[in-house]
Amino acid sequence: MRGRDLMFIAAHTNRVNVSWRKPDRFALTYPVTGIFAGTETPDEPLVELLGRNRARILVEAAGPVSTTLLVATTGLSLATVSDHLRVLTGAGLLERRRSGRSVLYWQSDTGRRVVRRPASNQSEPGSSRRAASGSPARSRAADPTRTSRPGE
Repeated sequence: MRGRDLMFIAAHTNRVNVSWRKPDRFALTYPVTGIFAGTETPDEPLVELLGRNRARILVEAAGPVSTTLLVATTGLSLATVSDHLRVLTGAGLLERRRSGRSVLYWQSDTGRRVVRRPASNQSEPGSSRRAASGSPARSRAADPTRTSRPGE
């Protein structure tokens, strides 16, 4: 490629693309890494509830973030991010405020509660439940060793 221009372009995409303008310009577009490459992934129950992109935006908005920053960190288009922000704000999961020429978004109290799973939901079902006698709670109908007594 002697005598030709080759440009390397970091972009918010998940794919590598090669483009050209013949006869002497070529470009290689590659995924951005570093500070703007988000690494935190939302929990699967949150993804099932909201969808992967909305869940990611809600998690990213733990502190005040602008639409531009969300576009940079998620790799989604401006229109897609704006639509998700509109839905999340309408649902009461995000709050917003204008700051100069930008609009900042952050999790509302409800949004923080939705993102944070309570400790009781993280344990296995039945592992922390105890009957009044101190033994693990069991279903009476499912206990084959239990004999029924009159009046039960």
